[in-house]
Amino acid sequence: MCVGAALFGTKALAGGLSAATAFNIGLGLTAANAFIGRAAAQQRADQTYNQALLANQSAERDKRLQQQALAEQKQAKEKAEAQNIFAKNIETLQASRAIIASEQAGTTLGIIIDGYRKTRC
Repeated sequence: MCVGAALFGTKALAGGLSAATAFNIGLGLTAANAFIGRAAAQQRADQTYNQALLANQSAERDKRLQQQALAEQKQAKEKAEAQNIFAKNIETLQASRAIIASEQAGTTLGIIIDGYRKTRC
């Protein structure tokens, strides 16, 4: 009946508006409310998407920084291990040089003593 009143018009209502005009105003308000509601829902969806995007980027950055820190720790550990091996090699070489030097000193001392014995006799 409202559709008919909107299409064909009726006599003015008590407030001075016809039923068709009131219907059209109501229809316009309903459409405007639907449009505003849809725009608000779209804005909320956009905000939710942007927040999720920022959270994802933040998580990716945190993961990348964590992996970088782990890689740096591993590299520092490997470097320290290599330095320890190098230091042990130096100590081994110094010890072997000391042994060689003491053996040479012992041989030299032995030659001197033998020479002394020969000249004494």
